[in-house]
Amino acid sequence: MKGLMIGLLMLLLPAFCIGKEQSAQLVISGKLIDTETKDPIPYANIYFENNYFGTMSNEEGEFELKVGALPVTLVVSHLAYHTRQLTVNKEQVGIIALDPNIIVLKEVSLSLPQSEINHILAVAEDKNSSLNYGKAFFRKLQKVDKTYTELQEMFFDASFSSHGIEGWIPKNARYAVPKHEKDRYFVFTNYIYLTGLSFYTREESDILNPISNQASQYYDLSFVGVRWDGDRKIGEIKAKAKANLGKPALEGSIFYDADTYDLVALQWFVRYHLGASTEKETKNARYDFAVSFKPPKASRVFLEKIEISFQGEIYATGKYRNVNIRSVCFVYEYAPSLASKSEQFTPINLETEEMSVVDQLPYAAAFWDENPVIKQTGVEKEVVRSFNKTGSVGNAKFTIKSKK
Repeated sequence: MKGLMIGLLMLLLPAFCIGKEQSAQLVISGKLIDTETKDPIPYANIYFENNYFGTMSNEEGEFELKVGALPVTLVVSHLAYHTRQLTVNKEQVGIIALDPNIIVLKEVSLSLPQSEINHILAVAEDKNSSLNYGKAFFRKLQKVDKTYTELQEMFFDASFSSHGIEGWIPKNARYAVPKHEKDRYFVFTNYIYLTGLSFYTREESDILNPISNQASQYYDLSFVGVRWDGDRKIGEIKAKAKANLGKPALEGSIFYDADTYDLVALQWFVRYHLGASTEKETKNARYDFAVSFKPPKASRVFLEKIEISFQGEIYATGKYRNVNIRSVCFVYEYAPSLASKSEQFTPINLETEEMSVVDQLPYAAAFWDENPVIKQTGVEKEVVRSFNKTGSVGNAKFTIKSKK
């Protein structure tokens, strides 16, 4: 078990490297830090200026990106920092420092005009309701008490809109779990449905959300202020649920372009089990969501990434156990040509059981050994190799057949 815990912890911190073509020979690498604190900046986005293809930094602020030739122009962005654009002429970029964004207006309480909220929603729906297509990566890491019990990674073709991931075609998947079932406690079989974000964008949802024509009925709204990102002015509206609503409610912030009302980011949380207690009793459940969008091209805003975390207590094996899950879904390449396969996409919704969907995928160990998307360290290769030997790595099925 100790080896599994160390192995999964190491797998949490890989350099996240996405290559557009396996034939690309050049690898750009660097590290992002805060200009003032010198701390690493995790989960920042690094992409090509002309086509939005790219990668994101890992928890240590490190990144790698394969390119066909140099020089290239990269854009580095993060909601909390000013966006940087830089021309790269060599593979070793070194340290890239980002300046923190500063709110230039102090938070004030006010009755926000409902017309403004309505306009933000209307613009978002108008620009993002149509489907876009691309390639996506999904990673989930689960920890029960002090033990890592599951790592899941998947690559898939995705259709998406302002409602999140709408549909998918799974391509490759793998997982790592404890060899013995008694050490797994439980699993979420449909966690990926949360990337669909349907629970806060559909009128029939059982969960209230501020992006609604009735927002002022359920929320106290305040204007936090604006921050400048180059020439772009980003506003923030904070929504706090009113008391005694009788329904769970998403709370948090809407970040938007203060001039065009394009969505920039959503940061929500909700104290609700969201189906986690279907089979197990749940206490103190909370989900946090961080959704970001790339700046608009051709009057359309593109989904960038969805980070989801779960914290709570779930009753398993005779006691309540502390559960912590972190996941990220990242659209790393936009691929309009996938629209020709639209009929092949399986919808993402509450009934989506990702394990049954990918059950038919053969586990391709060679793909994970040589794939151009995630850089593996030497330690990670040894961990995955050991999982392969013990039957603890597979094609994302939760029912593991351990070798005798």
